[in-house]
Amino acid sequence: MTVEAKKIKLYGKECISLKAGGYHAVVAPFLGSNIIRFCDTLRKFDILRYEEDITLEDLIGGAATHGLPTLYLPNRLRGGVLKTTDAVYNLPLNEPEFNSHLHGFLHLRPYTVTDMGQGADFSYVKTEYVYDENDEYFKYLPLKFKVDLTIKVSENGLDYRFGMTNMSDKKLPFGMCSHTSFLAPFIKGGDGMDVRLYMPISERVELDDCFISTEEFLPLDDHDKQYLSGSLIPVHQVLETEFYVGKEGEKDGKPFYGITIRDEKTNTRICYEFDKAYKFMITWNEGGEKGYFCVEPQTWMTNAPNLSLFPETTGYQELSPGEYVTLSQKLYVG
Repeated sequence: MTVEAKKIKLYGKECISLKAGGYHAVVAPFLGSNIIRFCDTLRKFDILRYEEDITLEDLIGGAATHGLPTLYLPNRLRGGVLKTTDAVYNLPLNEPEFNSHLHGFLHLRPYTVTDMGQGADFSYVKTEYVYDENDEYFKYLPLKFKVDLTIKVSENGLDYRFGMTNMSDKKLPFGMCSHTSFLAPFIKGGDGMDVRLYMPISERVELDDCFISTEEFLPLDDHDKQYLSGSLIPVHQVLETEFYVGKEGEKDGKPFYGITIRDEKTNTRICYEFDKAYKFMITWNEGGEKGYFCVEPQTWMTNAPNLSLFPETTGYQELSPGEYVTLSQKLYVG
């Protein structure tokens, strides 16, 4: 079975191709180290949303809705306001129709490849981005930090590890989200109506008309319970930022924290596991008729820095000067 870690050119840009264990990933360091393609080469299908004929401009313009992008700061901050324990920052309103700052900037930044290689049965790449006064956003958020990513491919699928170090002398707000985009159908020649999503959740986070938390939680209704039973069809209906508190579920009789996606006709299952630090799970599908949907594991509630709820509830976290934190995710067929 092919094992590979090499530089390739896509869209005229340098990307990293990782192959091992019957899987193939393409990482785009120039675009936030987005994993712009991940496919099962044995069963011959793409797992993440990938469009061969997309232009570079469209890929950059839709960076948050292709592949597996890393978002900081995740989701929305009302009025662009970001309150920490020792400062208040004001970010630009890049979503003026909702008076919000949306998804931050990290998924658009060029990362540096610090290491890449392969073993007998795996391949990997390590990238990093140093955020400092050279970044155009530093005038809004003058807090130095470094992000490092390790992306590994093996017979166990994709292993993704995120790390962040606070390099400033103030508290650094820490909230992360992966706006992971899945194809539906993902089986070639398949039907989106055969796709089912299982997502273990405990309650719904109520959102207002601007998709900001009202600080209220709602019991699960019949629609929501389809996630729990694994019967929800994630396309051909509208999933408009459905926001939930996650909980531990079950896969093959064992504890499991994450989601699964299954094609009923072929009984093929995609598994997406992540750290329990991702307290919230969100779904969105851009109207439901685009052939894809997003599952967004997120560490904090929308607008968390500005809410009156306790951090234990919202997931709000701050890193002290010099502090380092890591998160991990896994994606595989099984």
